[in-house]
Amino acid sequence: MICESVKDTNAFDAIVKGFLHGKTGFTTNSVLLPDEIERVAGQGRMTFSRSDEALMFFTDMDSYYTMTFWLAESPSFKSIDISILPLPVTIEYMIRNGNEQKYMQAEAFWGNSGFILNSRADRLALDLESDLFRNIQTEAAKNNSFGQKVEVAELRDIHEILTIWDDTFDAAADHIPHPEEVKNAINQKQIFVIKKGIGEIVALLMFEQKKTGDFLKHITVKQGYRGEGLFLALFRYCLDISLSTDKKKMLLWVREDNTNAFRIYEKLGFRKDGVTTSQYILR
Repeated sequence: MICESVKDTNAFDAIVKGFLHGKTGFTTNSVLLPDEIERVAGQGRMTFSRSDEALMFFTDMDSYYTMTFWLAESPSFKSIDISILPLPVTIEYMIRNGNEQKYMQAEAFWGNSGFILNSRADRLALDLESDLFRNIQTEAAKNNSFGQKVEVAELRDIHEILTIWDDTFDAAADHIPHPEEVKNAINQKQIFVIKKGIGEIVALLMFEQKKTGDFLKHITVKQGYRGEGLFLALFRYCLDISLSTDKKKMLLWVREDNTNAFRIYEKLGFRKDGVTTSQYILR
């Protein structure tokens, strides 16, 4: 296979349209938005490869690649060789209640190609208009001892942020963003931090406001500072933004095996909303 670059959104759309021409059905994991495609392609970070029955877009995330695919129904071959790519490569796809069946073929296909299941995660939602939310927040207000100063991250913080995430997460497995994406998030005032001492970042998260809800991502509290209410301070800061912009929902993802995190979020009013993701990795 040969990988070619994708120049912009128009090129992306033309490639997909050409692949789907004449096909009666397909499976895709694409959740890419036009502005994201334009930004990533413009940075020279998107390539693609295709055959008659599989179309793959690869996004360079600095230390790994993500793959967005279109797969024809019932392909005549049962696997594909993608060893041409630098590794690791990750695939994620979202499953909603009732649509599990359509991904079974894709799971088998990518499994035969060498990908292994790395994790499954549940999406948790906090309904900001529910009685449950109001009751929990009223109780929390009685015990509000956060007392932590939350700041908007600045560009000078980017190296420290990336270092913290590198030390805390597996970049590929946890989908740590590309440095350009971190820079963009800082410019968009989407990363919040808590600093101690002479300015050391000890807690942070990324906060993205989308039409589907406001997402909390890459929540991190450094060792030695846990149990001090730092995450709750960050959460409260984001919650105030969501409420002030009349958002109805806050969202986050939790790996199904992370029971401790689930208990914490459940106490804040988050509940599973029936959406899950499966992540596969080829290393």
